[in-house]
Amino acid sequence: MEIIAALHPAEALERWTKREANGLRRELWLDLFLALQTSKDATAQQAAATFAASAMDAVPMLSITGGDPKAGEVVFRNQGACLQCHKVGNDGGIQGPALDLVAERLKPEKIVESLLNPNAEITAGYGMSSVTLADGALVAGRITEDTPEKLTVIGLDGKAGTYPRSQVKTVTPPVSAMPPMAMALPPPMLRDLVAYLRTRDHTTAPKQDTDAHGDENEKVAK
Repeated sequence: MEIIAALHPAEALERWTKREANGLRRELWLDLFLALQTSKDATAQQAAATFAASAMDAVPMLSITGGDPKAGEVVFRNQGACLQCHKVGNDGGIQGPALDLVAERLKPEKIVESLLNPNAEITAGYGMSSVTLADGALVAGRITEDTPEKLTVIGLDGKAGTYPRSQVKTVTPPVSAMPPMAMALPPPMLRDLVAYLRTRDHTTAPKQDTDAHGDENEKVAK
């Protein structure tokens, strides 16, 4: 924010040091941190550097509040390239979980964690695995079904392949194909992206067209 950016370095440093004690709104913490980081004052810069070095997620976690959801949607669709793997509404890929209801599944802290370390917690049925078959062939993709009888893998081309378990030699644990976006995006963009994802719940999810499927649903019900 312009007001925080215009603060004298000494005042910005005092507000930062006493941000919790004085009840500074958390949505302003990132702006205050950036004011210190970009200050020409060596003491202010050192305070920002010390905070950033205190934990890998110290700066990213400043993005759990504040931000502009509309700007975040632009990041989601462009700089973040999230639609390559994730679906929102009818748009996007299938290699990652759909994000229509992500705000109901994950708290803001977990959203930031997933952007910082995608491998920390992988949604069941997603993540990339390598499957070695008995004949030596390799299959890469996400496993959508794993039973004592068969293994189903969605390949990188989106096509499913099912293999008898007797033909499966090894399966590697799933890993996320997503890069650590929290480290790739500038902090203000990350905050906007998180703000957008925090809006993805049942109130923003696309509604099913019941009129278009009414007759079909009635037949199923009968």
